Amino acid sequence: MNSAKNSGFVRHMRNAGAQPLATLDAMTIKDELLAVPKDNTVLVKYLREEASRLIITIENPWQMPGHPTFHDTLTILHVQTGTEITTAEFFRGDEGKFPFDCEVPKELIAKWGEGINTFTYEVAHYHGEHSDSLDLELIFDRVPPYNQTAPTKIPAIPAVTDANKGGVKLELPEYVDYQPGDRVAYWWEASIPEDPWGVDPVGIVEVGALPAQLPVSADVIEKVGDGGVMAVYVLLDKAGNNSHLSDITHIGVALGALPANLKDPIVPQAADGGIYQQDAFDGVIVQVPKFDNWKPTDQVRVIWGEQAPSEWRPVTDSPVFPLAFSIHADTLLADYGADGTGDKSTSVAYEVRRGTVLQGSKNIVVNVNLEQIGPGNPKWPDPLNPGLEKVTINGESGGENHLVDPGDYEQPATLTLLVNAALKQGDVLTFYWGDAYIEGIDHEVQDGEPGTEITKTVPWDVIKARGDDTVLVYYRVQRPGNPNPIRSEETHVLVEAVGIHPVAPDFLGLSELGWLDCRSIYVGEDDVEPAVRVKVPDLAEHGLKDEDHVFMHWSAVHDYTGEDPVAGAALDEELTWGQIKAQGYIWKVPFETYVKQIYDPENNRPDGRARANYSFVLNEKTYESPVQETIATMHNGLTTCDLRPKP
Repeated sequence: MNSAKNSGFVRHMRNAGAQPLATLDAMTIKDELLAVPKDNTVLVKYLREEASRLIITIENPWQMPGHPTFHDTLTILHVQTGTEITTAEFFRGDEGKFPFDCEVPKELIAKWGEGINTFTYEVAHYHGEHSDSLDLELIFDRVPPYNQTAPTKIPAIPAVTDANKGGVKLELPEYVDYQPGDRVAYWWEASIPEDPWGVDPVGIVEVGALPAQLPVSADVIEKVGDGGVMAVYVLLDKAGNNSHLSDITHIGVALGALPANLKDPIVPQAADGGIYQQDAFDGVIVQVPKFDNWKPTDQVRVIWGEQAPSEWRPVTDSPVFPLAFSIHADTLLADYGADGTGDKSTSVAYEVRRGTVLQGSKNIVVNVNLEQIGPGNPKWPDPLNPGLEKVTINGESGGENHLVDPGDYEQPATLTLLVNAALKQGDVLTFYWGDAYIEGIDHEVQDGEPGTEITKTVPWDVIKARGDDTVLVYYRVQRPGNPNPIRSEETHVLVEAVGIHPVAPDFLGLSELGWLDCRSIYVGEDDVEPAVRVKVPDLAEHGLKDEDHVFMHWSAVHDYTGEDPVAGAALDEELTWGQIKAQGYIWKVPFETYVKQIYDPENNRPDGRARANYSFVLNEKTYESPVQETIATMHNGLTTCDLRPKP
């Protein structure tokens, strides 16, 4: 137990004119409530925490009243403020209430100042006299080092590697409110948790001479590993006050065999001589080749020209070398300059670090040309520039961006364009019908022509080759010496002029005169199936599929003129397109059933005319070919054609 000296304070509770009867022992406080028993510094938790009660004790009783009806009155006081902490009455036989404990209320403690706080008590005896105690002096200290500010951070130290990890020491800076008995707890961590006491500190040591050296063992360094390690500390005074966490000191750590043998970066898109607008649109990649001694946690970043470096990126456990970094088009343009012209030599580099310790870099120089032509393009680097005027297409029938059948069938179309005012003399315009380049209508912009209208002719062959469709028509602009062409938006042209115009079939095996005769009904010496062969063109170009149906038609008329049908000669047959393909696109009309009756000597009509065509249905519309007609002389001059015997 501990006590303190008499303060000589004149108590306000004394009766007027009375003199102290005796001096009582000072109150005591248990050592476990004290941070430093030798100077009575109270542990701060007993000053702050409701659950931690600050108890002061009167150990021994005084002489109690001799008669049961009399009582003494005890008053316990806080001397500096004269605050009455508690009062109590004591009667004969109350000696058993001792030691007598008094809890000092927290609401009172909160009002009292730092430093020495003195406690005393006095007893007003039943017979009018009083007794005063000696003083109990306690030291209150609720102010942590640095008070409400973060301690000054640990000074930086050189990067830690295998070469120096065995002798790492941190330095605790001097601070103005140092007191003997202060201690310091310090941490070496990859990241500092919200509550640093959730992890064990590297050490807690008493603060000696300042600045102090705080050693960090190689084991701790290896356990935490590579990184921008964070070093922090907390100061603890003898009363149990903790300072705020110090500001963080970041320390580079790179352990193990360090990265080596770095190779030049690679920019694949520059292999054709440079980086151009189309490359920016497609996506530019910087590749970092494999280097020696890499770790998954090693980090790499790339730097394009004078622009800010990319984010650091770890190599990862399963790296795919070369590492690929995408360079955003905005970065390319910012470095080149929106108003830049011509070729620009540009540095492309990468850096490697372990932890936060730079391990080296490599760079190359690539040529960049992002010079823009024409009006400003909000969609850059997309070559499609909405600022360019679109073309207009007119057919012979007068429809705008709509070609119709039959008015525009087999007719060229007129292309009209307002030349953008931002184009320059010498710019070359090339035009496209769908994806097909239109040959023969390239246009070189002439002096004074920007802002005026030009016209070009689109040949029918170009229109026909694409067929009926909604065709996207556009143009490109190329400036000599500039590698960055632009193109206009598409004009949607509805083409219905081509239509489907199936051509007539052909007869095979015709004579020198172009007639069908007896020689026409056989193919080769071994053929024994007499028939007229009708060759059908490939209808797949019209969109027919194998399961679609084709209707074949055969008929004949007598004589060289007139329309006298040959009785029994008409044949209509329905086949699938797949069947016709399998037959080599040949339809056979059986001679004996549908052909030989063309020969009619009894009526002096030996010759006639054979006719064949076909039809099909596509998209619920029927298309019919023209009729192929030729003279048919199916006799040998005396009788009908001789037929070969069948096996």
